[in-house]
Amino acid sequence: MTKYGDKARLLFTDTDSLCYEITTDDLNKDLGRMKQYFDFSDYPRDHPLYSDGNKKKIGYFKDELNGQPCLEFIGLRSKMYSILSERDEKQTAKGICKSVRQQQLKHANYRECLLSRKPST
Repeated sequence: MTKYGDKARLLFTDTDSLCYEITTDDLNKDLGRMKQYFDFSDYPRDHPLYSDGNKKKIGYFKDELNGQPCLEFIGLRSKMYSILSERDEKQTAKGICKSVRQQQLKHANYRECLLSRKPST
């Protein structure tokens, strides 16, 4: 990430993942130059970076937002974060079952916890 200098910020790491905030003029152009390292198979088929050449191959980076810009990231603690994108939101909360997480936890709950510094109800 030295290419980006202070325009790249590590948001979190996990066992098999990492998430960066990158400020650049054209992220798609930058990713296109590094496409040999990525699995873009979950991108929409009409996206300029879509390719199934590295589909499900071990050792390739994957964009969890599938080309959607991230609007907001809120990390509360290890294995507990929310990412808001233009079309979707994704939450992780270790120890909370998937059905509860999907039905009851929203990005707004994470924001409320962060700003109030109190658990959400």
